[in-house]
Amino acid sequence: MKPAPSLRSSFRPAGGVAVVLAIALCATPPVSASLVLALDLPQMTAAADRVLIGEILSVDSAWDSGRVTIRTTIQVNVADMWKGDLPRTRTITIVQPGGIVGDVEMRVIGMPKFAAGERAVLFLRGDTAVATPLSVVGLGQGKRALRLDRATSIWMADPPDRSEAVTIDRQGKMHPAEPETAVPVDDLRRRVKGLLKP
Repeated sequence: MKPAPSLRSSFRPAGGVAVVLAIALCATPPVSASLVLALDLPQMTAAADRVLIGEILSVDSAWDSGRVTIRTTIQVNVADMWKGDLPRTRTITIVQPGGIVGDVEMRVIGMPKFAAGERAVLFLRGDTAVATPLSVVGLGQGKRALRLDRATSIWMADPPDRSEAVTIDRQGKMHPAEPETAVPVDDLRRRVKGLLKP
């Protein structure tokens, strides 16, 4: 059973008083608690339809047609495809719940944040051939921001956000996921490509 992440709506009225409301995200079956299972690199790679390096072109949030949920659309230019087919236009679209419209913010705990101009390794699921919106695998675990290490001139992939992820031991007890470390992008590429070999 997939756990349902929680959607947090923060309303910031002009008076400066914030009201926070937590509701369950309806995209997955409801469960009694909200959690994200920690995924290692083999699991992330297997679950993703596409693994790529992309540059974020734009981030736009808007209400749905019923003005119930805010969704954010992220346009990404694909620089390097590690798994999956390279789109003809080299541009893909990610849609995820949450975002900010005016003075209203809806946030899915553990969902990655995007900013125009940033570069990242992305683990995505969905099929653009049948117009299925792409989404990030494992919430924040599916995005690794890229940065150039000035001392070595090596591009590094920062660790994914596992702050909301948990592991479950053999006794069924939950534990916070261990944080990962930054790795050179070339090393990460080799590891992902190695996992795709038959």
